[in-house]
Amino acid sequence: CIIRCDEDETHTASMYCTVCATHLCAECSQLTHSTRTLAKHRRVPLADKPHEKMLCPQHQVHAIEFVCLEDGCQPGPLMCCVCKEYGKHQGHK
Repeated sequence: CIIRCDEDETHTASMYCTVCATHLCAECSQLTHSTRTLAKHRRVPLADKPHEKMLCPQHQVHAIEFVCLEDGCQPGPLMCCVCKEYGKHQGHK
């Protein structure tokens, strides 16, 4: 799977900026991150890109962080902090 550079889609990305959350080729990384402030951004090879967290289907601004261990819990055991503390999984183990 080829990942395109977010700055220039004709280029193939080779790195990822963890601060900007952008895929960059070496050329665009140098061009866009040459200022003093942006030069401090952490850029990593694509192989080291952090995995994106799955979002809760009920609370789409929150990431899924917990698994419900309650027997027979439906519709599913994955939940965010809102589901765990205030929602359908409140009081579950």
